[in-house]
Amino acid sequence: MDAKVTHVHQPLPPLPTLGNKPYYTRILTLFPGDMDAPLFCTMQIIDLNHAPFTFEALSYVWGKSKSAEPLFCDDGHLEITVNLDKALRHLRLSNMRRRLWVDAICIDQTDLAERARQVQYMRLVYKRAARVIVWLGEKQDWTETAITFAKELVSLKADFIQNLDLGSRGEETLTADPATNNEQGRRSDAFLLLSNVYKSNQDGAEALSKLFGCEYFTRVWCIQEVVASSYSIVKLADLEIDMKHLLSLLPLVLDRRGLVLEPTPLQLWRMIYEMPFLYEQLKYSPPEGSIGKMLVVLTSIRDFGATDPRDRIFAILGITDEGLEPVYSITESNWLADIARKGYSWISRRINSISPTLEPTRHPALIPNYEKSMREVYQEFTRYCIWKPPRLLTVLEHIQHHEDPETIMDFPSWVPRFDQCRIVSKFIPELSDAGVPTKLQMYIAETYDNPFHPSSPFSNLIEEPDILQLNGFQVDTICAATEVFAQGADETFSPALLWSQLFPQPLFPRVPGQVQQYQFSKMATDVAFFQTLCVGGMLSACSQLMSSSTWPGKTRQSRLEQSQKLAAQAILRWLRERPEVDSDAYPDLGPPPTDSFHEGL
Repeated sequence: MDAKVTHVHQPLPPLPTLGNKPYYTRILTLFPGDMDAPLFCTMQIIDLNHAPFTFEALSYVWGKSKSAEPLFCDDGHLEITVNLDKALRHLRLSNMRRRLWVDAICIDQTDLAERARQVQYMRLVYKRAARVIVWLGEKQDWTETAITFAKELVSLKADFIQNLDLGSRGEETLTADPATNNEQGRRSDAFLLLSNVYKSNQDGAEALSKLFGCEYFTRVWCIQEVVASSYSIVKLADLEIDMKHLLSLLPLVLDRRGLVLEPTPLQLWRMIYEMPFLYEQLKYSPPEGSIGKMLVVLTSIRDFGATDPRDRIFAILGITDEGLEPVYSITESNWLADIARKGYSWISRRINSISPTLEPTRHPALIPNYEKSMREVYQEFTRYCIWKPPRLLTVLEHIQHHEDPETIMDFPSWVPRFDQCRIVSKFIPELSDAGVPTKLQMYIAETYDNPFHPSSPFSNLIEEPDILQLNGFQVDTICAATEVFAQGADETFSPALLWSQLFPQPLFPRVPGQVQQYQFSKMATDVAFFQTLCVGGMLSACSQLMSSSTWPGKTRQSRLEQSQKLAAQAILRWLRERPEVDSDAYPDLGPPPTDSFHEGL
């Protein structure tokens, strides 16, 4: 075979004009060989709806370095990255073929239309795969210690669950808030025992922390690949562990690291593991495979990496409410809307079964299109978020300017840069909707020049796409602001210093009988100040818990009260750690936290 001839992908069959939508893709068959032998494979096109054989899917970090050795495929060769080369060599069997789906190979990356087409149903690839192989790299001097210790902890956790009679709910996490006080005590005891074992093995704990520090856990696409899978296994060379078992240890890892101000990628992975159990407990049925609303997930992945910034939108379409069920875009959360959604979904599926190209409820912003620029993708998505009921303009909370927007001529100032890391705290929606009417009109904001389907022949074209036009009203006036501040070397900041820039009286000590009341609520001014400081950090702990879609049967007010309670407990815990502060002077914060779950917040 001539190594100079580049392999040309056989085009996927076109979509039929009538009938159900086929999901065509390619499957790579890796030929057997020794570790150092050249890599040979062949590719075959299949319809995922009628796969003639089983296959595995590879989930990995692409990497930037090109391998010196190509992958020989059919009549030519393909360039691959060093990380993929290593993965294929370790996965290759010595005496039989192995069928794999590898995104860099099975998708023609040079064909933008095909790339967008396959991305639309990529989650089905990982769902239909017999198993998903999570490749974290080759062995290092600490990897065997990490995997061995992880398996020991998983086994020990199973023993605790069985011996303490925690039942089936014990599998979710030993730190979750249980239903009964008796069970609460047993679960707290179990977590404490397991945490002590974890912390007592310093080498194992550090190795496991390094494992979770792998780049894999910071990449956007990897989230969908694990969430969509029915079974996934982690591999480091010949070392293996069930991905679900590994993620179940995240509470221990995060607890050892202590309370951090900013959300980390690992907090999202923890949420991914715990979400199915939370849904089961709340008797809530989200779209299958969803981990939440798009804007909530977008907030959580701001610090994740993506080679193509457009993938920050496209990569979560297969794991979010609106991406999986577009009717979530046109109905708000309540029991009547749930019935309407089911009806909309049924009608949409019936129409789609007539012609694969018809999907009336899906907004163009929810369709991957790599022929659009990053600016177009983000701008269209922002307009979509503004249009969807009840038009709270929540998407505008995601705007953060790293530089003067007037100097960035090619990007409108009202479009969030989802490709940039988060530099400010993001408030939980429940805590930042003050003054928003909840029982009046269907739409809160009145917009102009912003049709739902700008590409529809029944909609007017957007006349001024770079300008956002809407009606609003004045909520308040800013009378004081602190200087710009950042965390110190110890990843903390001084609340007392910030307070001194806003109020004339000192923050500490608190003198009984001289506590100033905050004029806009029933709480004290200093408590309102503390609540404001911690609300951004609370996002990673309870944003999903507080969202209306994951708290069925609860009113907006009860969700707000619950979030305030969690924040008050976190504040009181912080005050108790300050030797210069008399925490007993804050009876309005309530009793201290009594279980590991709330202490962890």
